[in-house]
Amino acid sequence: MTTQQIVGTAVPGLAVPVALTATATCPAGTQLLGGGFRQSGVPITLQIVDNSRDNVNPNQWNVTALLPLGTSLTAVAECTV
Repeated sequence: MTTQQIVGTAVPGLAVPVALTATATCPAGTQLLGGGFRQSGVPITLQIVDNSRDNVNPNQWNVTALLPLGTSLTAVAECTV
């Protein structure tokens, strides 16, 4: 089976850490196999609230974390081709 990684749009942290969600969605005609995330910016340990398939859209991967200023979060979906 051939797969491809779909990288969502980076979500930047805010001055006051709040729970923010990054998403990545597999293209039409493919299926979500799993997913994860990438962190960039200030090297800290993030508090991940959720890292899972979306409850409504089965082809979307969601990652929710408390993001402080200077960090960003990007969801990654692994999809069939």
